[in-house]
Amino acid sequence: MKINGIILVRSASSRLKNKCYLEFGTVSIIEHIVNRCKNYKINPIICTTKKKEDKKLINFAKRNKIRFFAGSAKNKILR
Repeated sequence: MKINGIILVRSASSRLKNKCYLEFGTVSIIEHIVNRCKNYKINPIICTTKKKEDKKLINFAKRNKIRFFAGSAKNKILR
């Protein structure tokens, strides 16, 4: 049985901008989350917005062969 893990992430946080790119040990937070998923055999799916600042997340997903989806910035359910 395959388990999918949905990672809801965006760059434009109001309290701490770009927190998904902050260093967490030797990697960024988003890399750490993806590595943890893979370690536990969970297929990560990055769900982000269609905004320009989130292109970096989409490029990260493409580079690492991770499934991704870009959707609404206002409604997480539609994302």
